[in-house]
Amino acid sequence: MRKLQVLCDADDVIEELLPAWTDAINLEFGTNVKWNDITEWNMEKFFPELTKEQIHSPIYKDGFWDCITPMPGANEFIDNILSDGHELYIVTATNYQTCGAKIKKLLEMFPMINWDNFIIASNKQMINGDVLIDDAPKNLIGGAYHKILFDRPHNYSFDERKYGIKRIYTLSEAYEEVCKLANQ
Repeated sequence: MRKLQVLCDADDVIEELLPAWTDAINLEFGTNVKWNDITEWNMEKFFPELTKEQIHSPIYKDGFWDCITPMPGANEFIDNILSDGHELYIVTATNYQTCGAKIKKLLEMFPMINWDNFIIASNKQMINGDVLIDDAPKNLIGGAYHKILFDRPHNYSFDERKYGIKRIYTLSEAYEEVCKLANQ
């Protein structure tokens, strides 16, 4: 088995951002939108009575990132990747205003990683690695890595086959894909 450089997104891949974010918006503004009703990337379509600033305001507030929880199977996924000897990098397009709180929470949830495992990048195609696991199709199109799309409601309508991208539904499936690549 060859050792791979595994690039993995954070938000809605190893941690559940959208449920916490939607709950925070609903609580603050009295809306009633379920996270899994958000079937497109642009959240403004699902909160038409709110401004873009109002929609994004919760993620900048003290304590918001404390509400984030790991994606089911995330700890096992990370443990398995590291135990197999692969290099793991959490590649996240984090706003500079939320970077500290978000990274702190990720380090608390996943004690097996440290600051050296993080890459902050808004253009993920600039990052070199063997595989990228991400929920945002825009990060997978054009990159020079094997592409794995983590299925979320906001990417349901994306035709991954058109771009040669593998869609997976759980992090255990992501691990299986990494193993297949490592054994090629």
